[in-house]
Amino acid sequence: MAKIDRDLKNVIRYMEQELRVSENFDLVCRTITLGKYHCAVYCISGFTKSELLEKLLEAMMKQADGKETNTLEDFSQSVIPFAATELLGEYETAILNLLSGQTVLFIDGFDRCIVMDCRSY
Repeated sequence: MAKIDRDLKNVIRYMEQELRVSENFDLVCRTITLGKYHCAVYCISGFTKSELLEKLLEAMMKQADGKETNTLEDFSQSVIPFAATELLGEYETAILNLLSGQTVLFIDGFDRCIVMDCRSY
């Protein structure tokens, strides 16, 4: 299994290669900045509660402003106001979670991603 790259550009390139995000209307990738962190958020349109994701990202932007963390665990605990998160280190499991309807956050400089359950049923 391929390990997640620390370089966000390589992550986005890999995800595009594997999932053809730019050609797929159901998969959404948004690049955002949370404080000093450059990020890519992936989700499936229709599976994600857009209101929840919007509020979550807004809260994360406020929380991340001025914060610096050394580990993804610290980032997850201090910036994400969300109980259901999981940290993953391999693309295959991140893609499996994404295709199961979960939201996946990749952050430049970290070799793992954060999976958040923002699904609507």
